[in-house]
This record gives sequence, structure tokens and C-alpha cells, in this order.
Amino acid sequence: MTVTIPNDIEKRVFDMLDRTFENSAKEFADLARNEANKVEAEMSAKVAVDKGTLKASIGVVKSKKNNNFFWIGPQYSNRNSSFEGGNHAHLVEFGSKERYMKKGLLAGGFTRSSGGAKKFSGKHENIPYAGKYLGAMKPKPFIRPTYDLMGTSIIENLKKGTELIVKKQGQKQGL
Repeated sequence: MTVTIPNDIEKRVFDMLDRTFENSAKEFADLARNEANKVEAEMSAKVAVDKGTLKASIGVVKSKKNNNFFWIGPQYSNRNSSFEGGNHAHLVEFGSKERYMKKGLLAGGFTRSSGGAKKFSGKHENIPYAGKYLGAMKPKPFIRPTYDLMGTSIIENLKKGTELIVKKQGQKQGL
């Protein structure tokens, strides 16, 4: 097996290509951000409910590991977040099986009128709301249809945009 050592011309071309990609980093990130914003707008338009926290929670979040990658979809709330999130997005997207209220705090194990300070003292089978039928949620998908609708066009737009950016930077580098 023979190992070929790059000559000076090849080293110069590789250096120019490296500079081309380094100088284009912001343009690549902007291109990806613009495409992500298009997906976010389409996904927000497909949400079945116009009001509420689900539609408001749909957003674009930049990846911590890759500047050219964005997460798009409902953002979930937690103790540290300042907004109420779309923690129920999976139920809207996929629906649910038949649901019944459980025994305990949510089912009235603590009386609601007392604000949860006083435990219900009646018989177990008489606990308010315990076992109440809540119904089944029908799926109203909005994430997958957005992907199906926009997936191929986004890839094409990213290819074309990347090609234009590389050509422009290559001309600046003298390639």
C-alpha cells in the first residue's frame, strides 16, 4: 500500500476550501434558521386548536451541538421555563385510549373545595370523581403532516442555498 503525500497545490486548495467553509458558517446558520422558521409557521397553522398553550409553545430551538441544526416543535414547560408549554402535544398528535380519573388527589382524594388541605373522609367508593369516565382523545396530527408536506422541499432549498453560498465564498477565495 502506498501513501501519497499531498503536494503544495493540493494543500493550497484544501486550505482555500477550509477557509470557504469557515467564512460561510454564519450564512449556513442563517439558511438553516430561515428554513426552520418556515416549518414553524406551517406547523403552527396545522395545530387543531387556535387558542391555548400548544400553539404558543411551537418554536425553533438551536441545537447546542451543531449551529446548523434546529429543533422545531412544541416546547415543554418545566420549573425553570417562563411559559406554559405544550406538554400535551403527544396527546393531540396521537390521541389517547379511553381514560378514567384515578383515585387520589386528582380524583378527589383531597376535597377540591378545601383546596387540597382536607382529606375526604367518606367511604372509598364514594370518593368524588374517582373512576369518572373522561373519554378518548382522537388524534389530530400536526407534526407529521408538516414533515410530510415540507420535508423534500426543505432539503432541496438547503441544497440550493448551500451551493450558492459555497460558490459565492469560493469566488471570494479565488477558487
